[in-house]
Amino acid sequence: MTSQPESMLEPSSTVFDHLKQQNSLLSELTELLTTRTELATSTSSEVTTTRRTVESLKTILGAPLLTRVRAAIMRKQPGFMETLELIRDEELSFARFGDGEFRLMTRLDFNLC
Repeated sequence: MTSQPESMLEPSSTVFDHLKQQNSLLSELTELLTTRTELATSTSSEVTTTRRTVESLKTILGAPLLTRVRAAIMRKQPGFMETLELIRDEELSFARFGDGEFRLMTRLDFNLC
């Protein structure tokens, strides 16, 4: 076996310097990624809190409108038998609006136009 010179077995100072620089850059990258993760987590938490606040405000601010809509519906909405008699006697057709349709119509951010 041929023996290699001692200098080939030991890393040169240039290679060693490059490895140190690479480790330093990796450490910086790790710190940056950690900071980014912390910021993303914080932002996500703030977004969740803001979303809950907006939903609460929509509910609170929309309550008077919903109360007026419910009162108007209760004044004008005939009972079950009265509805069937009107349909039969006046030969009417009808469409049913469910809770989902009324929720869409009373949403403040829903634009029918």
